[in-house]
Amino acid sequence: MIKFVDVWMGYSPGVPALRGINLHIQKQEFVFIVGVTGGGKSSLLKCIYREVVPQKGKVFVFRKDATKMAPREVPYLRRRVGVIFQDFLLLPHKNAYANVAYALEARGAPSRMIKQAVPEVLDWVGLSRKMKALPSELSGGEQQRVCIARALINKPDILLADEPTGNLDPDTSVGIIELLQRVNSRGTTVVVATHDENVVNQFRSRTVRIEYGRITSDRKEGGY
Repeated sequence: MIKFVDVWMGYSPGVPALRGINLHIQKQEFVFIVGVTGGGKSSLLKCIYREVVPQKGKVFVFRKDATKMAPREVPYLRRRVGVIFQDFLLLPHKNAYANVAYALEARGAPSRMIKQAVPEVLDWVGLSRKMKALPSELSGGEQQRVCIARALINKPDILLADEPTGNLDPDTSVGIIELLQRVNSRGTTVVVATHDENVVNQFRSRTVRIEYGRITSDRKEGGY
C-alpha cells in the first residue's frame, strides 16, 4: 500500500528532514508514527500525499512511485488519500455540512450525491445534530470530527492524520483515536503522526519512531 525506499529529503541544503527512510505499510494497517516535533513525522506524511518530493529515493503509493508522478496525476492520488490536520483548517464562515460538502463540490460531484453523502458521514462521526453549526460553535473535538468527515467523504483508501489530537484534552484525544480505529476497521489504511505518548500507549498498534529524520524503532505491538 505504502512503501518508502531509501528516502532522503530536506527543505534546505545540508539540513535533511528524512534520512534514508525505508518503510512498508500494508493495506488495512493502523500505524502510529511517533517522535518529537521536528523529527520528520510530518515530512513523511507529506511524501505520501505528494505535498513534497524527496531529493532521493522512491515513495510507492498504490504501487506507483509518487516521486515520478506528473502534476496532472496528483489530484487523482489525493482523492484516494484523506488527510487530517492538527489545526483543523475549516472554513470559518461555513457550517459543518458546508465544510464537508466543499470536498465533494471541489471535484464536481452532483448535488444529489452531496445531499445524500454529507449527512451520512456526519452522522457516522457523531455530528448529525451539529450539521448547521459553524466551527466557532463547535468544541475542539467536534471540529476534529468535522475534519475526519471531510477526509472520509471521498471514501479514501488511505487516511493520514498529522497530530490529530495536538489541540485536544486527553479524554477527547482518546475518542478521536477510537474513531480513527473504527475507520480502520472498515478497511481503510490509517497512519497517525503524533508525539502524544499517552494516546499511543493506550492503543497497542504498530508504532514507528522517527528521530532526527531516521527510523529508530518499529514495534509491531506498539507502545511509545
